[in-house]
Amino acid sequence: MYFWRILLGFQLMGTTAHAVIALNIIGGSTANWTAIDYPAARSDYLDDQQTGHIPSDLVGDIDGNQVAFYKTYDDGGGTATLNDDWIGFRARLAAPDGQSGTPTWDSNLLVGIDVGSDRDMDIFLVTTQKSGGYIRYYSVDNPNVVGQNISPATTSVSVLNPTGSAADVADGGGFTWERSPSSSYFDYSAVDSITDHYIADGGVNATDNLDGLSRSNKDDTDFFLSFQVDMLTLIEAVRLSTGDILDGSTSLSFVLGTSIQDNAFNQDMNGQNGNSDPNDPYSGDPYSQNLKDFTWDELGAATESFTASGVEPVPEPAHYGIALGLCALAYLAKRSRDVE
Repeated sequence: MYFWRILLGFQLMGTTAHAVIALNIIGGSTANWTAIDYPAARSDYLDDQQTGHIPSDLVGDIDGNQVAFYKTYDDGGGTATLNDDWIGFRARLAAPDGQSGTPTWDSNLLVGIDVGSDRDMDIFLVTTQKSGGYIRYYSVDNPNVVGQNISPATTSVSVLNPTGSAADVADGGGFTWERSPSSSYFDYSAVDSITDHYIADGGVNATDNLDGLSRSNKDDTDFFLSFQVDMLTLIEAVRLSTGDILDGSTSLSFVLGTSIQDNAFNQDMNGQNGNSDPNDPYSGDPYSQNLKDFTWDELGAATESFTASGVEPVPEPAHYGIALGLCALAYLAKRSRDVE
């Protein structure tokens, strides 16, 4: 099944112990997080989810002060290796999920990672609290094939569960292919002055309710969903999925989405305007027949590029070329003057 109708399996994955020490890096204020930028003016549009489920609506403001998508990183105490590091992701959602008085994330949050920023997805992370919940890895089904994994229609995935397989044994094991959404790895908290530094700082138009909805007998406070994975397993997951090598200097871009159902990614695609706009040919339901063939870039769903630990976007290769070209011209001009 393709990404716009992905089947998310229920297979339980085994875990094996390894030497990575669990460091909780996902709580606290956005002051400790890096806002993930999008090429467009805003990280997401308000009230543009596709199934009427408000808690799954990703929300971000137009000014980049209260965005929809963040990442954070811990380098494992400053050691040279990435194998004891952790990376975390945070998404801002329009309202708390769950049927009881205690907010529970009953939908699915999906983070796609493009390793090398070559505009096709290499691995997906999926998390939910429903039915006990999980944080899982999903590999792409058609890696390294031209024209695949560049859009919702060309991307299909499967649960990555190599534990006990020849690949895992050959690598000596030691990877954690599934985690429970416990407080050590997962956080689901209201947006307030503690979790959002822009509110704490008294920023202009700061709010805990970006879409401004006020539903009868409903809590419309925005919520942050945050989770983390260890780099040891993520590096191996990428290698098994596509063969790509992820290290500290690798450029990464992301796609972020939500799904109300366990077997379909059909809710909200971050960065893309899910509301129909006659002036925007890429607006509307991104999973419709009209839009699903457009690339992640065309839809506005692909983020700027970062390294895993980077706090600023990585310049595009073309920018490097321009900079090097200008440096070369300056050098030649100086040399010409010196010769005269």
